[in-house]
Amino acid sequence: AAIYFRLLPVAPSNELFWMGYWISLSFWVCLTNQFHKWAHVYIPSKAKLPFSTRAVAKLQNSHIILSRRNHQAHHQGKHDDYYCITTGWLNPLLSGVGFWRGLEIVVSAITGAVPRQDDGHLLSLSGATVDKYQ
Repeated sequence: AAIYFRLLPVAPSNELFWMGYWISLSFWVCLTNQFHKWAHVYIPSKAKLPFSTRAVAKLQNSHIILSRRNHQAHHQGKHDDYYCITTGWLNPLLSGVGFWRGLEIVVSAITGAVPRQDDGHLLSLSGATVDKYQ
């Protein structure tokens, strides 16, 4: 953690705050990636499963972490909606107000990049197909 402080222009009195910030950020980024991974895993509801798997299913069904159903909305069609991958709580709201489409317009205006223009190429490099998650 000390390397972060050498890179940031902070006073020594703020060092503890920034250390907590970076550790917390790293922790939640790792969990977000795991929640997203679990949203791609099918968990049968009737099978005898280990406690950890049942706990994940319970958290997903309680909408505490990203559920498979919520995340599948992102993988339908053009992959242009439902980008929230920690809990998915804001997906309906952000989609309803056109947030993601607006953000794509802003990013395209700044960078010149066209959304999803290279998706087919990236999928071919990974060996995955669009149908894999549907």
